[in-house]
Amino acid sequence: MENMHTLSKTLSVPNRRVNLSSIFFALVEIGCLVILIFTIVGLFGRFHWIADLTNHPRPFWLLGAVIAAGLTAFSSQRFIFYAAIVSILINGYFVLPYIIPKVSTAYAANQTVVKLMTSNVLYGNRSPDQLMETVNAVDPDILIVQEMSGYNQDQMAALWEKYPYISDSPNGGAQEIIVFSKLELLSVEHYTEDTLWRSQAQVTVNIDGQITTILGMHPKAPMSNNRYQRRNGELSRTATRVSQIETPLVVAGDLNITPWTPIFKRFLSNANLTDGRARSGLHMTWSPDGLPRVIPIDHVLYRGIDLHSFTSGPDTGSDHLPVIVEFSVK
Repeated sequence: MENMHTLSKTLSVPNRRVNLSSIFFALVEIGCLVILIFTIVGLFGRFHWIADLTNHPRPFWLLGAVIAAGLTAFSSQRFIFYAAIVSILINGYFVLPYIIPKVSTAYAANQTVVKLMTSNVLYGNRSPDQLMETVNAVDPDILIVQEMSGYNQDQMAALWEKYPYISDSPNGGAQEIIVFSKLELLSVEHYTEDTLWRSQAQVTVNIDGQITTILGMHPKAPMSNNRYQRRNGELSRTATRVSQIETPLVVAGDLNITPWTPIFKRFLSNANLTDGRARSGLHMTWSPDGLPRVIPIDHVLYRGIDLHSFTSGPDTGSDHLPVIVEFSVK
């Protein structure tokens, strides 16, 4: 009887291992299929707001697919392996152009290099001193801020003293876009988008004898079909307008869109702009308060300039990280 009991214990070990292995590969299979579904659904992001949202985690779909492919490469799970490969190919097509490093663009000794910083302040930011510390440390020539509340206007009054040229004055209320500049603003225009108070700020400056246009914008976050349509409408109208601008152009701000969505690709094409983030790294800039930044939705786009650097900045008390670039006109 004792021998039978020992034999039973011995035989139960491999069964338990088989069960754990089966459960593990079942989870891998489910995860890989979910990744594949979201990967494909994202391709139709221009037709529905929920499909558009599945584009945002593409770097994570790529990472998950690589892990799944590695786990199933030498197993009997051939279907899952091939599903992972398809996910890798699709997501890699969108993500890899941002990961592949590029050689920094050199500039001549007599060229003026302009440092530009864009930052979503966050209306509910109760620590604007962190942003002021960053502005003083980075010392950008051009600063574009979004979501400047009346409270933060009071707390950051030093910005109006630091910069001699400003697109707007403090008014004690919510201001969507303000451009601060060390370079003289030759013109300032506000384009009302979506609602009367939600406008774009477009300014022109002289850089090395060339008039250069700087546009700050902040479309709606596409968290519902209504907001999705409003964001897309603003991007479409803006692309039509800025495609007619003949000067060098920089477009910056919290665009509430990731680089790998079809709508973003269409905006770049129609506006004839280049993504400054391309081959400069992912530089994730947004998440809810307290969570790691996992989505890159703050952008600097351009044409007619040489972009020398693109990086994200430190925490400024907002739910966004700022983006900092250096550029010169061609």
